[in-house]
Amino acid sequence: GKLNLAAGKKLIVKQGTVNIQGGTINGSIQVESSGTLIISGGEFVNLSYTGSKKLSELLAENCWLYKQRTGTEGNYTYSDPFTAEEAAAEGTTSAFYVGPHTHSYTYTDNGDGTHTGTCYCGQEVTEEHEWEYRIVDSVTHKSVCRVCRSSVKNIPHDFSSGNCVCGAVEASYADATGTKWGTVGCLRLSSLEPEEDGEARLGSGWYLVDSAEAVNSAVNSILTHGDVNLILADGCSLDISGLSTYYGSVTIWQQPGENVGKLTITSSESAVYSYGLTINGGVLELKSNSNSKAFDIIPTLGSCMKLSVKDETGVYTAVNIANQKSTLSTATELKLEPCTEHVCGTNDKEYIDSSYHGNRCQHCGIGGEGKTAHEFGTDGFCTCGAVKFLDESGKGAALPEGHSGWQYHRRLVCGEGRGELLRHHLRRCQPGAGGWLQPQCGRRTDVGE
Repeated sequence: GKLNLAAGKKLIVKQGTVNIQGGTINGSIQVESSGTLIISGGEFVNLSYTGSKKLSELLAENCWLYKQRTGTEGNYTYSDPFTAEEAAAEGTTSAFYVGPHTHSYTYTDNGDGTHTGTCYCGQEVTEEHEWEYRIVDSVTHKSVCRVCRSSVKNIPHDFSSGNCVCGAVEASYADATGTKWGTVGCLRLSSLEPEEDGEARLGSGWYLVDSAEAVNSAVNSILTHGDVNLILADGCSLDISGLSTYYGSVTIWQQPGENVGKLTITSSESAVYSYGLTINGGVLELKSNSNSKAFDIIPTLGSCMKLSVKDETGVYTAVNIANQKSTLSTATELKLEPCTEHVCGTNDKEYIDSSYHGNRCQHCGIGGEGKTAHEFGTDGFCTCGAVKFLDESGKGAALPEGHSGWQYHRRLVCGEGRGELLRHHLRRCQPGAGGWLQPQCGRRTDVGE
C-alpha cells in the first residue's frame, strides 16, 4: 500500500511500536522517545525524519538503506547503499529503499598479524590473518591472507621436513647419462593454474613435471617467459599440444632414476617453437602434421641423447650422429631419448673428449669400448687431432688440475698446416651445473672455427 501525508501532517510514533514492512511512504515521520519504529522494508519518498534515534537505528536486523532498487515485488535487487554517515542523518531525504543487508567488509592490515574489516554500514570487525601460501619462484614463496589479501613476501623455501609449506618440492636433476647435476627447489607443474585455454605460462625458474601430471588434463600446452628449466620426474608422463618460448630459453632434464620421465607433444603445426631449447635428458616424442617440422627451431642436444625417426610402419630408427642436425631440421615425427646401448664405430683414432680418443657411439657420440688416452707429439697434437694445453707463450704445459677441457685450438691457414694459436670461446653450462661445455670450434682441432 501507500501512505501519503499531506503538507503539515506527520506520522508520529508516540508510544508503542510501529513496524513498516513494505509499501510506499511519502511525508514526515516523527519518533518520540517513548515510541518505537521498526522499518524492515518499503520505499520512502521525500521523507522528513526527526527523532531521538539515528535513521539507521530504526532498521530491522539485517536491513539497510539503498538508493537504487530494480525488479518486481518479492524479487527486488538493491544497490548503491547509503554510507553510515548518510544513514545517521536527520532531515529530508529525497528517496531511498529499505532492503536486506549482508555485511561486506573493506579490510586494513593492522601490521600485528590481524586485520580490521569495515562495512559501509559502519560495522567493524578485527580478526587474525588466515594465511595461505603462494609460490613466487624456485627459491621463495609468500604468505597471503585469504581474507584481506595482505601478504608477506620473499620467504625462502624450507625443505627440512620434506616439501615446503607453500607446495614447492625439492628435486634432483640429471643428464641423459643419469649423472646427477644438483638438487633445486621446484614448482610442481601440476599445482599451477593454467589459462582458460589450458596454456601453462611459466616464468624463469625450475619446474617439476611430476607423476600427478599424467592425469592433469587441464594443461594442454606450455608457454615460457624467461629462462626455464623443466625436470621430467621419474615415471612422469605429460601429453601436450605445444611448447614455445616468448623469450629466454628452455632446458629439459631428467632425474637420476631408471624410469625416465616422458613428454609427448602432438600438434597440428610445429610441435616445438622455442629459441634456446636444450634437451639434456628425458624422453621426448614429437609429432606434427605433414606440412610442419617437429622443431621449428633446431634444439641443442646434451651428451648421450639419441635421435630416432618413425618410419611408415610406425617403427623408430636411430639416426647417425652425423645426420642429427639435418634430421632435426626436417623430421615431422621423432623421438629423443637417452642412448643406453652404444653402437660404436671402428675408427680407433676418432676424438672422443679432452682425455680420450678411440671408438664412439654412432648415435650419441659417447665413447665406448677401446677408448685410449691422448698421446701428444712434439708439436703438441695427438694423432686424433686433439691439441695439448698450451700457455700464453705457446709452449707445452700440463693440463691444469681439475680442468675439464682444452683452453686453446689452432686455426687452419689456407688448408695447410696449423696456424695461429687461438683461445677457445667457452660457454657456461646450465645454471647450477658448474664446469664448462666444449668450445664451439668442434671436437677435432683440424677444423676451423
